[in-house]
Amino acid sequence: MAPPPPSLCYRELRVASLGTLFFLTPLDAAGDVAGPALSVELAHGVAGLAAFEAPAGLGAPPTTAWAVLGCARLISGLALALVTGAEQVAVVRGHPVFRATKVEVHAPPAAHPDDARYVALLRRGLDPSRAGRGLFFSYGADLTLTSQAAAKRDANAPTTLHARADPAFWWNKALAEPLLTSEAEAAYVAPFIIPFIAGHVSSFGPVPLAGGGAPATLTMTLIARRATSRPGVRHWRRGVDGGGAVANAVETEQIASIAVLRPDGAPTARPCVASFVQARGSIPLLWSQAPHLKYKPTTRVAPPSLGAAAFTKHFDALTSRYGDVVAVNLANAHGSEGALGDAYAAAVAALPILPGGAVRYVGFDFHAVCGATRYDRLESLWEEVGGDVAAHSYFYAPGDGAARPVPREQTGVVRTNCIDCLDRTNVVQGWLARRALGAALTDARGGSPDEPLAVASPAAEAAFKGAWADHGDDVSRQYAGTGALKSGFTRTGKRGLAGLLDDGAKSLARYYLNNFRDGGKQDALDYTTGAYAPSKDRPSPFASQPSPALALAAVALSLALAVSGARSALTGGVHGVRGLLRAVAAPLVAAAGILQAVRRNGKKLVNKPQLLPEAAAPW
Repeated sequence: MAPPPPSLCYRELRVASLGTLFFLTPLDAAGDVAGPALSVELAHGVAGLAAFEAPAGLGAPPTTAWAVLGCARLISGLALALVTGAEQVAVVRGHPVFRATKVEVHAPPAAHPDDARYVALLRRGLDPSRAGRGLFFSYGADLTLTSQAAAKRDANAPTTLHARADPAFWWNKALAEPLLTSEAEAAYVAPFIIPFIAGHVSSFGPVPLAGGGAPATLTMTLIARRATSRPGVRHWRRGVDGGGAVANAVETEQIASIAVLRPDGAPTARPCVASFVQARGSIPLLWSQAPHLKYKPTTRVAPPSLGAAAFTKHFDALTSRYGDVVAVNLANAHGSEGALGDAYAAAVAALPILPGGAVRYVGFDFHAVCGATRYDRLESLWEEVGGDVAAHSYFYAPGDGAARPVPREQTGVVRTNCIDCLDRTNVVQGWLARRALGAALTDARGGSPDEPLAVASPAAEAAFKGAWADHGDDVSRQYAGTGALKSGFTRTGKRGLAGLLDDGAKSLARYYLNNFRDGGKQDALDYTTGAYAPSKDRPSPFASQPSPALALAAVALSLALAVSGARSALTGGVHGVRGLLRAVAAPLVAAAGILQAVRRNGKKLVNKPQLLPEAAAPW
């Protein structure tokens, strides 16, 4: 049987099993077999083309799957991960894009004491409701590539999705590798291998546009690609590692498809496409903020001499990918954030000349300038970076009836960070994207780039705000565990009391997750992405961890007793000073003492990662 067209992947798989032997048979739209089956023997860790068909009537009843995420290596055998639920969220370059809604992991009986722990980490790392939130795939579009990179791809480049995927954003690359072991079978196995991205994909439109330009429709897609290097969670992954990779590194691409309308009101056959790319990532110095139960963990910064090489590697890779870089730092200008900012500015000033492009540092104390509600003052940031953004431009492919018939390329990028690279960063990235969209609409339909989107289309204005707010929430949940702070402004354009209260609730939730849950989530991400590989030749990384649960329960009980004693005193049930001391003061003193003991032992009581604990402070 000849291999299928190399540019497409199988859209449906029949999954049959016999013990620990799994058969994945591709099906076409009619339900007929579309190619040779893939077999995975979990216990012995062998994968390849099936030598025979799955025996009918034996084993578990067959099921179906949308896609293969891949196989994770255990100490003994493999664990197979399949997408068994998905929903379409967008169309990119003519191909539907899907979000995984259900992932099943199949594993052999544990032959090693640690294998059950690794399987549990894999399930957590791929669970769409937990650490696997935001996994996206397409059968025909390579989601790891920007529109500009896809358009510039060499005609002789590989045609299979996985062969042309950008490894920087191919989230399941480590899981796919056990399936790519035979060159002889490569053409037949390739349609099973789908590069997933982690992050965000959403789309809206088409919505009609009126206003000053030519009548048109707008369809907008927003894609966030989370980098596979230095994956992790808020306080356990900060800064840069020795290879130049930074924590919470995300590439965001806004794709606008603008179809100019013909005189009869119908859209032209070939729309204009404009793509604007931005980057975010942790301050690229060697620094850490390991949790220890305090609300703001202590910031540790390595001496500049230790981080200079990693800093240079980071910007060398960034300029090689994007060209010129404007590094916008939104952190506070004072305190520990200010010290990081000063070190960041000094490191940029000391950078050698990089072959890929220039790097310019812009410090902008978001909180000092904008406060809690005055986000209109971001205009002063535009005075700093507007010229660079205009010079960098954006990718633009003119369509039928375009006001500007000449293409554009994006030649640089704005790299934005705050401390978490979430909340302040989300606000500024959405604000810059709005400017880029206005310029693209002018290229496509004429008119003024300064015309508010709400004038051209109130529906487009509302959808734009919602898309960027959802994008910020998804990126934030993956790194910090909650939706983004300040998302109320991104969603509504207003900053009020409800938004401030929402931010307070999210901050408390982050405190709990970052201190008591994120160690296990960090392990799940390290294992799923291949940052950590199990080995029988080293000691087990797993050990029991102390928990503050009992101590905190004692605090809650003491406070409850104090409240009960106070109520009794108000109703006459407690008499005299001794009674008050015994019923109210004693429980409060006990609670305070327990909390003080917990605080002193904070480093021991937080939930810590166990697979790569040294990566939290890689120096």
